[in-house]
Amino acid sequence: MRKIFVLLIGAALFTACNESLEKRAQREAKEYTEKFCPTPVSNYTRTDSVVFYPETKTYHYYCSFVDRMDDAEIINQNKQAIDEMLLKAIIQSTELKPYKEAGFSFAYTCHSDKDPKKVLFEANYTKKQY
Repeated sequence: MRKIFVLLIGAALFTACNESLEKRAQREAKEYTEKFCPTPVSNYTRTDSVVFYPETKTYHYYCSFVDRMDDAEIINQNKQAIDEMLLKAIIQSTELKPYKEAGFSFAYTCHSDKDPKKVLFEANYTKKQY
């Protein structure tokens, strides 16, 4: 019984070690979405899902703005501040380090909570920026 357990653990570790960074990103994005999304609202924002697109190596966050941030005029007035805040978060993130080292891009699409088809903010950050 003990040998079987050791073999199973070894097989799991071997599989994890052979997982490509792209497969890991896909798995982690899917697991995050399944476990935590939609997230609780924080700073008038909720994360609805996270998706990794291997063909473009892009880690994409889909969010919604709620309450007073659910206003195109307010978003347009604060677009530069939002952009700078997101870029700073990427730069400072230690969790994203392996993805940044691999040159992944990070994208954000923020919809209106009142009108989910309406995109209020979009940004894409490449290795050149972070």
